Amino acid sequence: MHFAFCLYKHFPYSGLSLDMLRIANECIQRGHKATVYTGSWEGDVPDGVEVIIIKHFGLTNHTRAHSFHRKLRKQLETMSFDVVVGFNKIPGMDIYYCGDYCYVGRSFLRHSWFYRFTPRFLYFSNFERGVFDASSKTNILSLSDRERLIYQQYYLTQDSRFLCLPPTLEKARWANLDKLPTRASLRTSLGIKEDQNLVLLIGSGFQLKVWIAQ
Repeated sequence: MHFAFCLYKHFPYSGLSLDMLRIANECIQRGHKATVYTGSWEGDVPDGVEVIIIKHFGLTNHTRAHSFHRKLRKQLETMSFDVVVGFNKIPGMDIYYCGDYCYVGRSFLRHSWFYRFTPRFLYFSNFERGVFDASSKTNILSLSDRERLIYQQYYLTQDSRFLCLPPTLEKARWANLDKLPTRASLRTSLGIKEDQNLVLLIGSGFQLKVWIAQ
């Protein structure tokens, strides 16, 4: 089979990018072919994975996303893939890997009523609806039952279209508890006193997390 994986951008520290590559590599190891369509690619390209960069332009996030999605559709129309998998919310995909929160649900909680009339909200909410609406044919690989319920609250998505994936962690990432330092020795090595708080922030937004910590 020939799989197409669609991702707005790839960079090495993105959890979504890493998940995409793990799935693509698994497909290749099983004898299938994997082609990745993306707007940008940072880092090495794994052996066996074909990467197609779609050049796109725009002054804002949603106009750049619109440019990418429009050009992506045109390229997919010229190809014949067995399965097309979206890692961003793109209508028309066979499968959506749901690694993100419900945009509409979070927007309603965080923003005023007027935000719903902005071009950004109209664009991203429309694409989200195109994936999750009851009339859509896209099947969804869900990482969270809690988030699934939120999507269903706004879009009435059928249960049959969701497949909740179990939590996974590569064996290389498993910690050897016997070799981990004790709490006291770790604080001593970092120069953290007993009455001081230590905050651990994990993620790809390094600059933002440093700013929050400061």
